Amino acid sequence: MIIANGKAKDMLEIEPTKDQIPALKFLALSENVGEKMLRAAQPLTVGDLSEKLSAESSFLMQYLVATEGEETRLTGAAVISGKEKKIVGLLNKEEVTGLNWLLGEGIGGVIEGIDKETGESILYEIADIKSKIKTKVEKDDISFNVTVESEGRLSEDWVLYSDAFKNEFLNKAEKAIENEVNHLIKKGLEKTQKEFHVDVTGFREQLRIQYPKEWEKVKENWDERFSEVPINIKVKINIRQFQTQGRKIDKKE
Repeated sequence: MIIANGKAKDMLEIEPTKDQIPALKFLALSENVGEKMLRAAQPLTVGDLSEKLSAESSFLMQYLVATEGEETRLTGAAVISGKEKKIVGLLNKEEVTGLNWLLGEGIGGVIEGIDKETGESILYEIADIKSKIKTKVEKDDISFNVTVESEGRLSEDWVLYSDAFKNEFLNKAEKAIENEVNHLIKKGLEKTQKEFHVDVTGFREQLRIQYPKEWEKVKENWDERFSEVPINIKVKINIRQFQTQGRKIDKKE
């Protein structure tokens, strides 16, 4: 299932390139996102859609746009309110990236962090993402603690005056990526939780599983209640391999 910008029939009428029928191209785009891209929403089947709407659970849908030259691409996501059963807004690719990190979804891709001392880029190639949500209930106060962990490697070493094999540099690189991921997650949550007042990241399920009695009290108006719930984020990046070999460079070179 894909949401199209404008009329869906207009997308299907776009002249195919390289002998590829538009509908088959859309299918290939959708499936590829699920495996490799963090910048777009994960694939959604008709069965998934029916289940979420029946449960009044809010969710994201892949968003298809036409670009110059009548090419099509998936970018960001449409936000669907499970209770209202309609689109309540759109997310850009950075906001969706943050939510995919929070969900622990998507394999592959690159995240750019910035070294605070030099201002140079540090590129981190993602190998694996894991996410864990822990619910906390005290009296009627609900909060969530989210731990996101990832392993990967430096795809390029842009920090010329550092040595990528030194623990000090590794710690700085990991911190830079952690800061960027934390920023992206908060950006995605700010839009969905605070602006759109919807839970598209499965916090409701964690509350239902971990505190079923509390869930029964709030489930009828969960999205609105969720908009005021504190969420604490902790990101841990582990750099295990190197793509580009680091070395110490003399500034006279």
